[in-house]
Amino acid sequence: MITNVKELEDGSNHQVTWKDGTVSTVPPNHRFMQNVREWVDAGNTIEAYVPPTADELLQQERQSMQVSRFQARAALSQAGMLADVQTYMDDVNTPEIERLAWQDAQSFKRLSPTIVNVGTSLGLTDIQMDELFRTAATIEA
Repeated sequence: MITNVKELEDGSNHQVTWKDGTVSTVPPNHRFMQNVREWVDAGNTIEAYVPPTADELLQQERQSMQVSRFQARAALSQAGMLADVQTYMDDVNTPEIERLAWQDAQSFKRLSPTIVNVGTSLGLTDIQMDELFRTAATIEA
């Protein structure tokens, strides 16, 4: 059963939300279009496409940011912050989960609670963290 239908940016495809919460993109010639037509015929309305706000785009970007251990350390080194991070990690008051992540994680996600906490503990703003991740993503070994 359909719970919601939105028009997508391209104007021809629709984003269908099903009762179980799954979301499908349905092009005009897709077999599910019959379901969409029946849903509209039952008195429902297809929502017009609304472009994401700048904040929504930034949140989407942050959710997708992930860098390797090497890339993270290289970006910190280039920013002159690698020693600061290492000093923070060597501090006995640093939470163990953060030290374990620093030692053992193979990759770092921008919005992981551990990374957010490390950035906050080091006094970095969200913008500075974003820039570090963007820079890190461009670094190749």
